[in-house]
Amino acid sequence: MEFAEDYGFEAAQIQILEQTGRCAEAASLHLEAGRRFEAITYLLKDKSRDDSMFQAKTCILEGLWELFPFSGREPDVVAEEHVQKLFQLLLKLDPGILEPMDRHEVGCRLIILIPALQCCCYVDSDVRSHREERH
Repeated sequence: MEFAEDYGFEAAQIQILEQTGRCAEAASLHLEAGRRFEAITYLLKDKSRDDSMFQAKTCILEGLWELFPFSGREPDVVAEEHVQKLFQLLLKLDPGILEPMDRHEVGCRLIILIPALQCCCYVDSDVRSHREERH
């Protein structure tokens, strides 16, 4: 483990941490490297620490707020995929971990996001139909 850490073998280090049940530490490495989804996945796997679920919740909500703020703009296509992944990860949390304000803000984003996603689906289908007609 020390060798992997000393020589920058992050992937090996993460694998060793996971195999030894140190998922929260693996999650920290992912967070430091900017890999939010991987970090959340490891935090959700961690059964040894009570605060891992809270950290996962924080990462998910921060990601949602960052990708989909209440600024009036809808997320772009890449952000939409990430928002969908974050909502999927949110469903893996214990529902009791969300504060009433968290649930309210998530609900508001869902209300805004669902029509936007449906609209994108219609636009994508219209674009595909138009492309098929031209060929």
